[in-house]
Amino acid sequence: MAASPGLGIAPQDGSGGAFGDGRLRKKERERAYSKEMYTLNSDFATWAAWAKNDRVPSGPVHDYEAAVSQYIKTAAAIKRKYSSDSWDVLTFGTNEFGQLGQVEDILEKSRPCLVKSLHGYGVTGVACGGLHSISVTDGGTVDTWGANDDGGLGVYGISTSYAPIPVKGFIPSAYELAQNVPNANYTWRDLAGGSQRQRHFTWDVKDPNIKLESKYQEKMKSVSAGDGHCLALSNTGRVYFFGSYKDKEGKAWRDIQPKDDPREYPDDIPVVELAPKEEENPEPGRRTKMAPRERQDWPIHVWQMPGKVTQISSGFCFNAAIVETGTGDSDSASASKPICVTWGLGECGELARPVFAPVKKTPEEIDAGNLKGYNQFHVDKIISDYLVPKPVVFSDGFNSRRVEKIICGGYHFLVIAKDTADGASTIFSAGMNTYGQLGHGDINNRDTLTKIEYFKDIEIVSASGGQFHSLCLDSTGTMLYGFGRSCSGQIGHTSTVPKVGSFESTPVPVYLKDDETSNPIISKVSSGGMHSFALTSDGDIYSWGYAFTGSLGLGKTEDEDCQPCPLKVNVTLGVNRLKKKDGKKSVKCTSVKTVVGGGQHSILVAHLQEK
Repeated sequence: MAASPGLGIAPQDGSGGAFGDGRLRKKERERAYSKEMYTLNSDFATWAAWAKNDRVPSGPVHDYEAAVSQYIKTAAAIKRKYSSDSWDVLTFGTNEFGQLGQVEDILEKSRPCLVKSLHGYGVTGVACGGLHSISVTDGGTVDTWGANDDGGLGVYGISTSYAPIPVKGFIPSAYELAQNVPNANYTWRDLAGGSQRQRHFTWDVKDPNIKLESKYQEKMKSVSAGDGHCLALSNTGRVYFFGSYKDKEGKAWRDIQPKDDPREYPDDIPVVELAPKEEENPEPGRRTKMAPRERQDWPIHVWQMPGKVTQISSGFCFNAAIVETGTGDSDSASASKPICVTWGLGECGELARPVFAPVKKTPEEIDAGNLKGYNQFHVDKIISDYLVPKPVVFSDGFNSRRVEKIICGGYHFLVIAKDTADGASTIFSAGMNTYGQLGHGDINNRDTLTKIEYFKDIEIVSASGGQFHSLCLDSTGTMLYGFGRSCSGQIGHTSTVPKVGSFESTPVPVYLKDDETSNPIISKVSSGGMHSFALTSDGDIYSWGYAFTGSLGLGKTEDEDCQPCPLKVNVTLGVNRLKKKDGKKSVKCTSVKTVVGGGQHSILVAHLQEK
């Protein structure tokens, strides 16, 4: 900052941490932290005095609001630099499209390895998509990396990124339907219209990557990822989408951009470059107006959400959210109550509510109209039935349940809900059931949420869903169950490699250790496409399932295609091998925050400390 050297030279996010200034002893760390904060505060006070007397020279920060925002960001960076509680991001699996956040010449990692550019960055949450990854920090910023063929990175003009890149543009619409969310500091209508636009900044609307100061954007607190798309949830309860959903034929679809969001595709980008070849007579610049067809290359506000969102989840081509629709006033008739809504291209019942089907017109209609490309689909029905978030339906008609947790699998959906606020948790499922992944003892699809009767006397409090399998954890944390496709070992219920095409349509117990009589206390379960994880209360990670790409983090297994039973992951083995090679001190893992799986890769967030 020209007016405040102290702010300008303060450490950036990513510096220091457990392997930099984290080596300092506690008292040395505290002294160094105090010294940098003293310098920051002194410089800020000097700047404020200049500003009060209108003596601030021109520069990147020249008003109070921007200066305070920069101060907060810099102070947080200093705190992370000297913190002994820094979380690191580690990835493993295939890196063919950069989904590990490793350099391009690394094709695969079978052991967890550090994403160096996120070290000390304050990452609090991560999610894996099919070929991409996403993270969110304690400062509310979002980064993505991997393949961008479907727009899942949320940054226009990039095909593949082998390193995390920031995602910008999280600004809400003034036309949002929710009435119980906090007022936004800025909306697109505020920033893009008339004198307001000239007052705040000027941009070319034909450039989707608008450069925006952080003060204009919302802060994110959680993220989720589907096969080719991502969601981000702000700390005000608003949801943002980017990427695309794929229908059964592989065509891309997206949410509708709010009408006050001014961002457009450049006129020199013809639709023919981005749409199927059968699309007739493409006109330059027309792709912006083609929504919901094609992919979404930057974040847009899901403005039709009916209320404040507290939880999000994404499947391959659909999403779910827990929404508070009331005012939040417990004394009023409209007291807040959590409901579940779904949206996206769910064609197998995973939206858990009635929708128009099929989305494609009949051969007779197509031939009669000589229809091509997207014109072969009921676009109006896709917009109204699929892409607008709407409440789910329970098969027994009791739709006023209190939804506690939502879990999106590949093409199926799990919900944990209570009949009453103080009642026991019950699990329900809907969607594709080709391999018994709904847990009902059959292979029939469901289009409404149906109670899994196997668990009628077992309280399930946590669950996860893979491409064609599910995991459920009971309230004691010691009983784990799996069901669905098992031929890659993703259920983890056997010590031998399952037969090709095998599956379990009724839940079966899963044991993390060889004795097959009990489990340590499990705090979290998660699933990738064809692999699974369990995180214990002691901080141990167990993995099982499809092993060929290294996505289990176990190194090279005896059967490199499949690991049918859980094995413990050594979080630091791969990291320490590299450190030894570089002549650096080894580290130990003191705790694990989370572990998640994607198509053929995985991510964990852990606290590492030098020995």
